[in-house]
Amino acid sequence: MRALHFVIACALFAGMIACGSKEATIDSRIFDEAHVISDAQKDSLINAIRVVETNIGPRIAIMTVESLNGETVEALSAKEAKAHGFDASKDVFFFLATTGHAAHIVTGSEVEKVLDDPLRVHLVWDMAPKFTKQKYGSGLVDGVEKLKAVFIVNKDAIAK
Repeated sequence: MRALHFVIACALFAGMIACGSKEATIDSRIFDEAHVISDAQKDSLINAIRVVETNIGPRIAIMTVESLNGETVEALSAKEAKAHGFDASKDVFFFLATTGHAAHIVTGSEVEKVLDDPLRVHLVWDMAPKFTKQKYGSGLVDGVEKLKAVFIVNKDAIAK
C-alpha cells in the first residue's frame, strides 16, 4: 500500500510539472499596476516575449506603476526587478511610471552584450512619443517588438 501511495504521489507530481506552461509564466510577468495595458496589447506582449524566450533565452518582464513615490526611475526599477525575482545577469525588465512618463530598462551582464546602455536609451526614446500621448500599452508593445528584433539579429551573442 505504501508503494502505491508513493507511485500516486510521483504521478501527481509529474502531472503538475507537465501541466505547468510557459504561457502562465509569461503572463504572470506583466505587472500592470497602472492599468494601462489592454487585453489585446497584453496578448501581443506575451506573444513577442514567448518568441524571445523560446528561441533566444532571456526572460522579459514588464511593470507599470502610476508613480515613482519619490525615487528615481533607475532605483525603483532595479528594486522592483529584484523584488520580483529577476536574474540580474540575464533578464530584461521594462519599467514604466505613468506620472512623468518615466521609463527604464533593467538588464544584466549577459544581455548587455547585445542590449547595452545606449541601445536601451534608444528603445526608451522610441517608446516616448506614445508615452507622452498616454498610449502606454502601445508604446510597450512597440518597444518589446524592437527588442525582439534586436535579439533575433544578435541571437548568437546571447547565451541561452
